[in-house]
Parts: sequence; C-alpha cells; structure tokens
Amino acid sequence: GISNTINMPERLKPSIQSRLGGKRCIFQAYNKEDAKRILEVKLKPAPIFENDAIEFAARKTAVNSGDIRRAFQMCKAAAERVMAEAE
Repeated sequence: GISNTINMPERLKPSIQSRLGGKRCIFQAYNKEDAKRILEVKLKPAPIFENDAIEFAARKTAVNSGDIRRAFQMCKAAAERVMAEAE
C-alpha cells in the first residue's frame, strides 16, 4: 500500500498488516531548489506565475512540509483568487 504516514501499517488490523509485506520506501521531503525546479517545469506551459511567486511557493513548501502537492495547491489557490478578482 501507499501512505503519506510512516506508521500506517501499525494502525491497521493485524489481518491486513500481514498482507502488506515488510518493505518500506521512505521518500525525503523536497528542498527549496527541488520544489522550485519542479514548479518551473510544470508551470512553464501556462506562464501565469512570476519568478518571485514560484520562489515563494517553493520556499514555503520546503520549510513547512517538503510535500510538492502543497506547492501546487498554493499555486492553484493563488490562480483561482486572481481569476475571481478579475470577474
């Protein structure tokens, strides 16, 4: 199974735990440079964010969680806010 929590197998019933196997793959959190690079590549086709905005999202993500999904959520919320204000 795939989980965002490290203790997920321990929280499951023993009958389910036995089917999971014992191998775990723990991914490191993204740092600011990695997050910035990912955002730049993924947001490049729709150039609506300035470099400072991408830098801000990358920095906040790296400090808070390292979870790149949070950076994309931040960018989505910012774009939605701008679109709502433009209407």
